[in-house]
Amino acid sequence: MRVIRWLDSAELDLTNIIRYIEVTFGTSTASQVFDDIMLRVEALCQFPYLGTFYPLVQYKGLKVYTLHERHTRVFYSITDSEIIIVLVWNNLKDDSAIVELLSFASQNPL
Repeated sequence: MRVIRWLDSAELDLTNIIRYIEVTFGTSTASQVFDDIMLRVEALCQFPYLGTFYPLVQYKGLKVYTLHERHTRVFYSITDSEIIIVLVWNNLKDDSAIVELLSFASQNPL
């Protein structure tokens, strides 16, 4: 079974999204959103192709998939041993920066 590995930038993305939700909608809602996202991400260990292929960019030569959860998308890549969480995106934001951010992540060391 594959293990989940979060890039530091993806962890920061998730933290910022949860903080925003907490300030805007309260701790209970933020906690529920966090739990929902984590459950979906953890499901990738058993079902790595649960997400949708995202053909616009690769991560270090690997295909990128996106997993939708509420107003959030989790972008990830799959290796033989890992699910690499590359980016967490708030769907309320403009999508134009996604490809640039994924390309930037791909060019930087793990």
